[in-house]
Amino acid sequence: MSKTFDQLRKMDEDGKWFLQNQLGEKKGPVAFSVLCDWVARNDVLAGDKVSEDNLNWTAAEAVPGLHMNWMAKQGGETMYGPFSLLAVPHLLAKGIISDDTRLVNKVTAKELNKSEAKRS
Repeated sequence: MSKTFDQLRKMDEDGKWFLQNQLGEKKGPVAFSVLCDWVARNDVLAGDKVSEDNLNWTAAEAVPGLHMNWMAKQGGETMYGPFSLLAVPHLLAKGIISDDTRLVNKVTAKELNKSEAKRS
């Protein structure tokens, strides 16, 4: 297996991830895969923090395995994010983004529309 896969598997097996939202509320410990599910449902927002030990906290969007690399560009230059591409259906359903929103990867600068995002 790849080194990245092995690292992600180890993170999941440890099951010691915690989430702290912007209100200071904490959840966990959970497996890394559960944390990824929360990200995909847009239950983890930019500014929320995660920790493996409940002591040292990192911005969720700074954890590479969570893939919170996407921003929504709406009406000119108004931006929302970052979030995971997997969260797009939830963002649409909640009315946070609209059908004409452009999605921009903050790492690669690649742009997608809603239909292109569904294929990615």
